[in-house]
Amino acid sequence: FSMPEQFPIKQLYRLYFKQILPKIGRMVSKDANAYTYLPESVEKFHKPIEFMQKLHEKRLKKVHIHRYFFGIATLYIATKA
Repeated sequence: FSMPEQFPIKQLYRLYFKQILPKIGRMVSKDANAYTYLPESVEKFHKPIEFMQKLHEKRLKKVHIHRYFFGIATLYIATKA
């Protein structure tokens, strides 16, 4: 997962991800912390351009990104040199 960057998708997704999803996780799993870690880890992950740079630094070639669902999911493809 990644955070969308376009208005209003970013705001709607943040509301869902931080408010609604944890409540659903608590109801389903009966765990008070269910799904609270996920938004935190997604927000800490590199932005797509930063992650591409990291892949280039590791000498990966032909790095491509494909963003899906308004940027909520991102697929990275790279080849090893």
